[in-house]
Amino acid sequence: MPIVATSEQRKQWANKIYFTTTLKKKAIFCVSNKLEARIAENAGAAALIAVDGSSPIESERVNVGSRVVDKNVVQDIMDFVSVPVFGRIHAGSEVEVKYLKEARINGIDELEFASTLSGATLHVNKLKYDNLPFICGATCLSQAIRRVEEGASMICIKGSAYDDTPNPAQAIEDIERIQAEIATVFGMAGDDDALRLHASRIGANYNYVKQVAQLGRLPVPLFAAGGITQPSDAAHMLEMGCDGVIISNFLFKTPNPAKRASAIISAIACPSNHGLLAAISEDLE
Repeated sequence: MPIVATSEQRKQWANKIYFTTTLKKKAIFCVSNKLEARIAENAGAAALIAVDGSSPIESERVNVGSRVVDKNVVQDIMDFVSVPVFGRIHAGSEVEVKYLKEARINGIDELEFASTLSGATLHVNKLKYDNLPFICGATCLSQAIRRVEEGASMICIKGSAYDDTPNPAQAIEDIERIQAEIATVFGMAGDDDALRLHASRIGANYNYVKQVAQLGRLPVPLFAAGGITQPSDAAHMLEMGCDGVIISNFLFKTPNPAKRASAIISAIACPSNHGLLAAISEDLE
């Protein structure tokens, strides 16, 4: 059933999109404590995502699943840095949204690979939460449009199911897919009959499909994630048409996380400068 937003909810959503638009051409870092947060902020992170310190893979081994980050950890991070801080939740968990709101969180990261409680088909109605922007994952255009319809302020190409695995191959595949779908819709701009048929075919809201056709992009920023820890990978994501990147907290398990984080920020600022990219990628191990 289509989600109908009130005029006030639409106004609030526009404000939240304005906020996430300010993060374009920048990096958001996943962090699990205030020391990692300080490293990321000093490197030039535009925002942070507070995540549980145990990896999804380790959690699976002990059969507990990924956990929502402790709100006390969130508060410690927020008190320690000046950039906005998002908190990661299981997809569809209203309880966890309210839990993190108590820590005065700046936004919510609702990605499916963090979900072991609610399943991938259930998601929070994000329009209900004034002034709280949501990042949501997608692997194709119909998913992205559905999340936008629910009130997402940013779409993230999530890539690998395990965020701490430094292999963005799946993210690259998903980006290629969604950009090809956007190009297809853009080619239908002005042909309402074709757009209606295509929206029905992919199971997406026609009004948002038409908006994508008019804009040639999603109506919200599109970021890439899925194990990005290399400057070259971050630059590649921008050259593929992403608006920015979300950096895996695996970065903090590498030998020189501060130098690597700074190199990633430089790569995002100049993704087409291959000479610079080669130089900043040296001696990171």
